[in-house]
Amino acid sequence: MPELPQWQKDRYATLLDACGGLALSDTERRALMWLAGWEPHIVEAIADLIRRSRSAADGT
Repeated sequence: MPELPQWQKDRYATLLDACGGLALSDTERRALMWLAGWEPHIVEAIADLIRRSRSAADGT
């Protein structure tokens, strides 16, 4: 991972957590790093969308 400011690392961690251990490609990880540079409310909205999508796919 390139050196990121702490706030961006925290947002990146939020997005990774939302992915819940999915195997991610390097391209997907770079996309999440890019998204982590957005405003906090955008990152949270995307993380929530990922979580809800995973729940729907799991049938929960």
